[in-house]
Amino acid sequence: KIPVTYSIVPFVLMRCYEQVRDDICYQNVNVKIIGIGAGIVYSTLGGTHTPIEDISLSRGLPNLTIVSPADLMEAEKVAVEIFKIKGPVYVRLSRTGEPPIYEKNYNFKIGKCVVLKKGSDVTLVGYGSILYRAKKAAVELQKEGINVELINLHTTVPLDETGILKSIRKTGAVVTIEEHGSIGGLRTIVSEILVNKKLNLPFESISLKHQFLTNYGKQTEILDILGFSISDIKKTVKKVFTKKMSSKNV
Repeated sequence: KIPVTYSIVPFVLMRCYEQVRDDICYQNVNVKIIGIGAGIVYSTLGGTHTPIEDISLSRGLPNLTIVSPADLMEAEKVAVEIFKIKGPVYVRLSRTGEPPIYEKNYNFKIGKCVVLKKGSDVTLVGYGSILYRAKKAAVELQKEGINVELINLHTTVPLDETGILKSIRKTGAVVTIEEHGSIGGLRTIVSEILVNKKLNLPFESISLKHQFLTNYGKQTEILDILGFSISDIKKTVKKVFTKKMSSKNV
């Protein structure tokens, strides 16, 4: 039998972090950790129930695969693929009822990012259900003359650095978006890639501030307050695109 543990993220990862580290990851045993309520899904319950540090915490653990499906279709694929891995896996879920992001079936593979929309002007990369807003923003920007390439980085460990670099080098500008804190998550991942590859190009991040959540309310409302509205996403992409075009004209 393969052990599977399931609960909200603060309970399944944070409360028992020592056990996850020493009994699962250190021993490299075949255990699957399923966490729901990622990001600010449970914002009605306040900061204690909004795990905005979980990618940072889990990325620091050797041997742990980390997957964050974007919608129900992808979650179903993840539920099959994680059992093909003989080792620890952390699956980061929202809750239920999130809008679909994929319009048709596709070949899912852990460790390989997915191009949700091809583009040539700016790379917009994210993971999880927030990609629904990112996709809507990308479609609207297309109509305004900015061709965004939208990347779903559903697996943060192991990282598809090749796939990310391919897109970034093509567009020459990048924006990250994640329902996670600004430290240790996708903002940090892409920053590390840019530094290691000595790529000096426009880069912005849409993430949560490095502080505990103090807002209470529905997730959709809090996302708008915290800078994740469609207009906010478009504004950030336009900022990066303007920097890119300005540098070309220098």
